[in-house]
Amino acid sequence: MTDLLKQLNHRQFMLISIAIPALLAIGLLTYLVKPSVTEFLAARNSFALLSESTENGVGLDAQLADLRTTVEVLERELHGDMANLPIKQMEAFIIGRLQSISWRNDIRLISVEPADGGLSGEFSELLFDVELHGKYLDMFAWLEAARDELGFVVIKQFEMAPQTESTVDEPELNVNLTMASYRRVDA
Repeated sequence: MTDLLKQLNHRQFMLISIAIPALLAIGLLTYLVKPSVTEFLAARNSFALLSESTENGVGLDAQLADLRTTVEVLERELHGDMANLPIKQMEAFIIGRLQSISWRNDIRLISVEPADGGLSGEFSELLFDVELHGKYLDMFAWLEAARDELGFVVIKQFEMAPQTESTVDEPELNVNLTMASYRRVDA
């Protein structure tokens, strides 16, 4: 090591003696100071947002009320009108709603057979085998209305065929589908 130092001229020795402390300082700044500065800036931004909300007159109660309304809207989109129904009443509710959707869209609801689909992750699955007769555009309107009114419903299986005994100008269709409705299992 001393031989190596003897081979260095004065200029190289000065550069090394400056570079080593500089690298140590950069390392300390990177690993000790930078995280603290980042945390301080985040806290300052949070404080500024809270100060701004109190200056604007928007209190925490109003913000919580807005968030509750948003949660209710999202729950309604997810579950439709069945959001607050007990699990045992969901089946009757869905069958009744399918019938009223069918009447409004000029579709004949031939049969609805509920079945338990079991568990899918943390959700329970309720299956419905549905048979419908009607015109194509009416079927499309029926599917749209079912999605809007029942919330998160998935068509797991869909079969469409022309009805053989149809006597009208626009042929009617036989549709067989399996719908699945999901509900979070309360732990």
